[in-house]
Parts: sequence; structure tokens; C-alpha cells
Amino acid sequence: MDAPLVRNGLRPFRPADSFYEIYAEDLEPELTRLRPDLVVHGWGVPEAAVAARRAGIPALWHGFGRMLPDGIGFEPGPFERPPRPLIYLTLGTAFGTAEVLTTAIRGLARLDAHVVVASGRVRPDDLGELPADVTVRAWVPQADVVAHADLVVHHGGSGSTLGALAEGVPQLVLPHGADQFANAEALVTVGAALRLLPAELSADAVTEQARKLPSRRDAARAIAAEIAAMPSPDEVARELPKHAK
Repeated sequence: MDAPLVRNGLRPFRPADSFYEIYAEDLEPELTRLRPDLVVHGWGVPEAAVAARRAGIPALWHGFGRMLPDGIGFEPGPFERPPRPLIYLTLGTAFGTAEVLTTAIRGLARLDAHVVVASGRVRPDDLGELPADVTVRAWVPQADVVAHADLVVHHGGSGSTLGALAEGVPQLVLPHGADQFANAEALVTVGAALRLLPAELSADAVTEQARKLPSRRDAARAIAAEIAAMPSPDEVARELPKHAK
């Protein structure tokens, strides 16, 4: 089994052969001593994943046979740009409800696009049957998705607002509380977004406003250029000691 790895310049080592009866504590000394770059383990020895996580080492599950639990094996990245436009929908962590999400999904599903939904505190199962072009996950790597998105539909939270602005992506904001109304107002004022207030929300309204969003792309990109010209986190960090007492 090691020969293909060696031929490709890899240096494998096998600390133990076991099925189920291996524990994280059994592997931790070897991982500490050898510091491998990657741990590959069978699904029958989940403690290997625990040991790798504790050691800060990436790990891959190795499945076999027909019984393959979710998350095992190589899978293509789910957020590469599809042939059609990509729309990202999230309502954050505090204000999302199944009712608002399903309303937004119904409106966005009418567009010729693929819709990726981060359902947050709303369980994906609570959203019922979904169109084929809608992908729902409890959480997604938001920065990766936004970087490939053509439109971002969200609640107006600071993270989603700034993340979409930094990528120059037009936004449809569905504010519900906290600073979301003020964020939506600022985005609309500069021409980078449209908004729907709670009393205005319907599937038809979401469809209508989403179709208008490409016209906001130039304004969104102009703000992205301004953000890119600002000092980087590294530059700010280098300046901080100058202000210490």
C-alpha cells in the first residue's frame, strides 16, 4: 500500500494497525515525535481524527466498502463558481427564521441561478422540500462563498455586509434588528444594495429586487477598491506598538 505514496515523493508511516480499538492517546506520542503533514485514517478509527485535531495536523478519512458515512473521501469543493450565477443567502446567527428563509428561497429559486444557503440556527430539515438548484448547509465558509458569488442576500449583519463589500458583490438586505437597518440604509445610500423591510418581504418582492441587483455591481466594486486600498491587518499590527504606553 505504501509503494504508490513513495513513488509520489511521500514518506508514509503507520503507527498502528487496528480496527476500532485504537485511542487518541495511543497515537499522540507518535504524532508529537514525527509531526506529519497529514493523517489519513479509516472511518473505523475515529480516534485518529481526534489525535490529529489535538496535534493541529490536517486529517482525511479513508472509507471502504459501501458503508461510507458523510464527510468521508475526496469531494469536489462545493463553492467553485458554477456555470450559472451563484447567489448566497444567509440570515446570520441571531435573527434567522424558517419563515423568512423559505420566503427568500422561493423568491431566489425563480432566478436562473444556483442558491447556496447558510441556514444558521434554523435546521435545514425545517425548510421542507427545496428546489434542485438550492443547496442548504447549517454553516458554510462564508468568505469562500462570497468570493464566488454574483449576489449576496442577507440580514444586514456587519460581517456579511463588510464581507460582500470587500468582494464587490451587490447585496439584497433583509434587516430584522440590531444594527441591520442602519447597515441596509448605508448600503442603499451608496448604491451597492437594495433592501426589503419586514413588512415588504415576500417571495415576489425578493425575485423582483434580486433581478435589479446587477445594476448595483459598479457601486459595489468601487467600494471594494476603496477597502482594498486601506491598510492591511499586517500594517495595522505593525503600527500598534507605537501607540502602547
